[in-house]
Amino acid sequence: MRFLWIELLIRIAFIVIGGYLIFTKVFLIGQVSGMDMFPALKDGDAYAAFCLQEDYERGDVIVYELDGKRRVGRIVAVTNDTVEIGQDGVLRVNGTAEDAEITFATYPLSEEAINCPVSSDCFYVLGDYRTQAEDSRVLGEIHRSEICGKIITILRRQSL
Repeated sequence: MRFLWIELLIRIAFIVIGGYLIFTKVFLIGQVSGMDMFPALKDGDAYAAFCLQEDYERGDVIVYELDGKRRVGRIVAVTNDTVEIGQDGVLRVNGTAEDAEITFATYPLSEEAINCPVSSDCFYVLGDYRTQAEDSRVLGEIHRSEICGKIITILRRQSL
């Protein structure tokens, strides 16, 4: 009888450890804080991100961590791309105007236009709510090591 209890405890321990590893090293479950990604993601929405992603592309929505705070943003430029943001409100990557369905204009957050190449192993990340988002225009490029994962699904707050 004692052997059965020990076997049960060992199985429970494996399940707990396996669950912990899956939901911290393979998948990341979190909640959006703020309106930086409005209307795609709203404050309070839950998300699941895949942490083992190796290749990121333009348009991917990612979770990244800076200064101990998790943030969500959309990759608009990758390594060796050139980002231009002028006073006309148009985002240009490698000289081509962004054609995504972003409803908000992209302005530099200072009087000076932005014209910068993206460094090796870095990404230029913007929020979809371009007029209010705190993103690479303020924080700078996001290094690959700061990315926690790529968002694979969301659950709207009102659906909970």
